[in-house]
Amino acid sequence: MHCSYCGSTNTGGRISCHGCGAPLSASLTLSPGSRLNLNQYVVQDVLGRGGFGITYRALDQRLGYRVAIKELFVDGSTRYGTDVLAPSAFGTQAFGEIKQRFLEEARALAGFNDSGIVRVLNFFEANNTAYLVMELLEGQTLGAQIEASGVLDAASAQNVAVAMAQTLTTLHASGLLHRDIKPDNIFLEKSGRIVLIDFGSIRMFVPGKTISQTRLVTPGYAPLEQYSSAAQFGPYTDIYALGATLHHALTGKIPPNATDLILGTPLPPLPAPTPAALQSAVEQAMAIKVAGRPQTTQAFLDLLNSPPPQPSPAPPDALGPYLLQQKLTESEFLSGLHGGTLNPSQLPSDVKQVLIQKQWLDAAGQVPDHLRPLGAQPVVLPSPAEILSAYLNKQGLTALQLQNQLYEEYVSPDQLPGDVRQVLIQKRWLDRQGEVPSSLRRPLPPPAPSAFQTKLSQQLALKSYLRTRDMSEDQLQTWLYDGRHKPQDLPQDIRQILISKGWLDRKGKVPKKSPFTTTPFVPVSPHRTVRPHPFASKKNISFFRRSRRPFHTALNWSVSLGGMVFYALNMAHGRPVTEAVWDSVVGASLGVTGGYLLSELLWWSLPIFLPILAAYGAYFFAQRAHLLPIYAIGLSAAAAALSLGFVKAVHRL
Repeated sequence: MHCSYCGSTNTGGRISCHGCGAPLSASLTLSPGSRLNLNQYVVQDVLGRGGFGITYRALDQRLGYRVAIKELFVDGSTRYGTDVLAPSAFGTQAFGEIKQRFLEEARALAGFNDSGIVRVLNFFEANNTAYLVMELLEGQTLGAQIEASGVLDAASAQNVAVAMAQTLTTLHASGLLHRDIKPDNIFLEKSGRIVLIDFGSIRMFVPGKTISQTRLVTPGYAPLEQYSSAAQFGPYTDIYALGATLHHALTGKIPPNATDLILGTPLPPLPAPTPAALQSAVEQAMAIKVAGRPQTTQAFLDLLNSPPPQPSPAPPDALGPYLLQQKLTESEFLSGLHGGTLNPSQLPSDVKQVLIQKQWLDAAGQVPDHLRPLGAQPVVLPSPAEILSAYLNKQGLTALQLQNQLYEEYVSPDQLPGDVRQVLIQKRWLDRQGEVPSSLRRPLPPPAPSAFQTKLSQQLALKSYLRTRDMSEDQLQTWLYDGRHKPQDLPQDIRQILISKGWLDRKGKVPKKSPFTTTPFVPVSPHRTVRPHPFASKKNISFFRRSRRPFHTALNWSVSLGGMVFYALNMAHGRPVTEAVWDSVVGASLGVTGGYLLSELLWWSLPIFLPILAAYGAYFFAQRAHLLPIYAIGLSAAAAALSLGFVKAVHRL
């Protein structure tokens, strides 16, 4: 006999191993009567066994009621007496970690107070392993009921689905996954309570984070991510297992593995009487891809509680609007239809369907024989194509011309005969109201204004602009050419008008060759001609024209007044008249020359040179008048300040 403890081979009728002394016929379970936790619990019998432990029925001698005790007993473990020996592949340290995790998960379960989670009463270590004491449930598992009855009815399956979804909501809210939901782990108590049991595979999870976990797979119930040792787990992992459990309960067969489904194996359909909401919830829960499943148990509950689809409303009665449009009563319409004056083939399809439902027409859309008057024969009316062709021939139009006239609003649909309008409605040139659809309308653009209208509108716009600024056209033209008005300050439309009038070039700027510089006679208005200075020639006309600017006019006047003042001062000091006149002429000539040069070449430096010139003249006068130095300097500074202020005042003017 092979020893399960040390691996030695024993021959003969030995009752213990010759190598280690372990009993060869030792049971893997605790024998009835075994005592645990300082004789508090007495083992009575075995309730079941799973991959992670053995569950016993026991008696709590202190409280006097029966309990269920789960013993950590991993597959491959052996027992020496009452002590549990871990599999040799685990080692002492690995089994110690498993035992510690078992106790931590027992401690976590003890904190729940949910009717759908088995109640934990106690947990402790003994016999080299760990134990979990739970309430003892009376009833059977869902797997046992399926095995006994074959399938579960839809109402019972709905109750199981709702109860388990609510239980998983509590479990997931604590960051825990069951990872082994299947019919054998759902307990149906005699009282009607539905309880989730066997939390040996429970693990913590973090949403959206890849976690390495021990691979635990129950074929048919485990989703695809549980086949990987490192994947993203979440509530959708337990939802898949719950959907597979419900599928098994409704069909009586274990569903295909997730690995087979992803390779193309079809999922067997649910029975026909299954409610649409339950069927949709199960099918979506068993989606292979995580994104196709409900992401939370609340979403799964919403699918279960979704209302049944409402039947589509009956189509509106199209006969009433049609009769209103044709200005017919129902009796007139019926008499015409049955008498043969109305051809059913010319009616709109929706109206024809209403008449078939009312049995005024047969299934073929024709008037039944029993509704026609005796001896009445159906009147053969022209077809829609014949009606349209006759109208087009009468009007001398083609179909395309008529269509363009309708869309370009040359012809109104109200001007068409009623039968032609009905044909166009059938051809969808017109909508059901007999109007041109807005998406097909092509109204012609308004005609372009004539040249006279354009010129008149430009004149009116220019006059309105000048009126708001209290200006005339002459003033605007003069101010543009002498620089007092800049073209960029004008509105865009006014600038375009001046470009068309030739006052500005194509770029909207004053032309370099303005009327002031090209001809000696500048037309200012149709009734007046401004002549240049009589001494101005074609070559120097720009000087006299530019001298009309206030800035240069002030400069010329200041030079002239300066010469006169210089002459008066010389006369006041008793100098001979000839010397005073000569000094004045020389000073005025130099002033005019300097002013011209400044205005033509260095006009921008006038605020610098004019104060210097005034200061020098004042100082020279002070020297000639034999004034004290302090008066000479003060007079020069005063002259410089006055000339600078005068220049600034003229510039602002």
